[in-house]
Amino acid sequence: MVSFHTGKSRFSSFQAKFKMDTLTVIGYLILILIGYKLFFRILRIPRISNLDSRYILITGCDSGFGNATAKRLDCLGCHVIAACFTEKGQTELRKCSSSKLHTVLLDVSREDSVNRAYELVTKSILAPGRGMNLCQQ
Repeated sequence: MVSFHTGKSRFSSFQAKFKMDTLTVIGYLILILIGYKLFFRILRIPRISNLDSRYILITGCDSGFGNATAKRLDCLGCHVIAACFTEKGQTELRKCSSSKLHTVLLDVSREDSVNRAYELVTKSILAPGRGMNLCQQ
């Protein structure tokens, strides 16, 4: 007895399923690539050169973000002027920094403290010809 099979074969259904899975995988790969490109386009970190010639003033360096930023920029080789509110914060920061990090006592709410810090920074910390004279009237 001869039997004829009139439906689709197992191979053709497998082939149709495989093609669909391949297209799905390719679609996912394209979406991942687009997402990757968009992520790094939006959140691109700017690159700054000549870090060893930069002078950066950071306030609030006793603790928190100011302290962490001062330490990080010091590690990158920048000249950091770390403005601390207390002498304790100043000494703690000096203990774990290089010679390129300078600490200054500063209370940003008091004009005499700001003027004193400005004089110290412009006269003894900044290299000649460095910095901007923003406090001149």
